[in-house]
Amino acid sequence: MTTVQILLTLHILSALVGVGATVSYFFWLRRAVLVPESRAFTLETIRLLERWMVTPAYVIVLLTGLGLIDRASWAWSTPWLELSILLLVVLMGLVGVHARVIKRQIALAADGSDNSAEYDSAHARGRIFLLAKVVVIIALVYLMVFKPPLWG
Repeated sequence: MTTVQILLTLHILSALVGVGATVSYFFWLRRAVLVPESRAFTLETIRLLERWMVTPAYVIVLLTGLGLIDRASWAWSTPWLELSILLLVVLMGLVGVHARVIKRQIALAADGSDNSAEYDSAHARGRIFLLAKVVVIIALVYLMVFKPPLWG
């Protein structure tokens, strides 16, 4: 197995872990809405997934992607690569912001304020950040699969 094949395998597997866990948040959050008594546990589970699976997976995607650019002899100025790197940085920023929103929701649920307007506002912000993450992920998958010429 070549270095490129190893890097590509790790790149794809890490993307699957990160994307799969991220998309599962829609189901977890729905459960938090439908079963209020499980809200704190559900939100804490999302926080743990984000910390121990999603963030490391996206870091591995970035590192293996950079290794692939180097080993596969792609030009750094290739438009789909430039945009992919930018979108991955945006995605990681969204992951960080979403993690803070989830942390706030956990704090509100822990002190019994999970039926307040403040919790509803945090929940709505969390859904927006989650949706933004998924949109960026879809764009990244498109770029990785089709490698469109874009510009230049």
